[in-house]
Amino acid sequence: MRIEAAHLRILTNFLALQARGPQDTPKVIPVADGFASITDAGARFVPNVDGRLRYCITPRVLDQLEERCRNGIASLSIELCSASNPALIRLLAASGYHPAFPADVLVCPLMPTAHHVDAAGVTVQRPGPDELPMWAHVLAHGFEIPETELAARFLLACGLSPGAMPLLARLRPGFAGAALPACQDGIAWLFAFSTLAAARQRGVQSALIATTLEILPGSGCDFAAAEATSGTSSHRNFQKLGFNVLYQRWDFTKHFHPSPNAAIVTLPPSS
Repeated sequence: MRIEAAHLRILTNFLALQARGPQDTPKVIPVADGFASITDAGARFVPNVDGRLRYCITPRVLDQLEERCRNGIASLSIELCSASNPALIRLLAASGYHPAFPADVLVCPLMPTAHHVDAAGVTVQRPGPDELPMWAHVLAHGFEIPETELAARFLLACGLSPGAMPLLARLRPGFAGAALPACQDGIAWLFAFSTLAAARQRGVQSALIATTLEILPGSGCDFAAAEATSGTSSHRNFQKLGFNVLYQRWDFTKHFHPSPNAAIVTLPPSS
């Protein structure tokens, strides 16, 4: 599946930025045939992907992954799409993993057309180089991410990474939201569509999505994809602008011991 392959490669690019950062950035360690980014907030595992998009998870890989990530981590989550191999699901269940938190993957074909939304007073533009720090600030605050120097550096690096198309929304008298679409292999993934608390219910997210769809046809992508939980306002906003549910992702989680930390494992679909 091109959509999943593009998603994994974009995440790999983002996590590789952490590996190249200064000493106080999250450490990146090899796990199985991929790597895990370990932070105080948890860990994310991104595997290498072969041409058939096969999962790399075996009993040996599970043991290795848990051994490398278990210390000080409360739980480990493995994210699988609904096209997963039933044998892999049985392996996870037998190893103590339980399914939770389904999310929809929504897809929209890209066409050169205008998308009108009810967002009076909202303007969306690509931030200039001098505005990228403000873009990172708005993105973090919209998601209520603690604004640390480390988080700011990482977001700035993501905004400057190949294929990234950061967007900044304004609503007088100030900023209202931010987004991080990213293109990879003809697929545009709509990551991190953030709205500041004071600007919610004003059409900011819809304006960000609509602007993304209008600028993407010139990027070489033919499809846009996003992930959202069914029943949320984000899910409704994507559907109103032409996205349809293609498949679901599920988290399979194993709990170890009480801790403020957690690990997230992202894997491609089985062939």
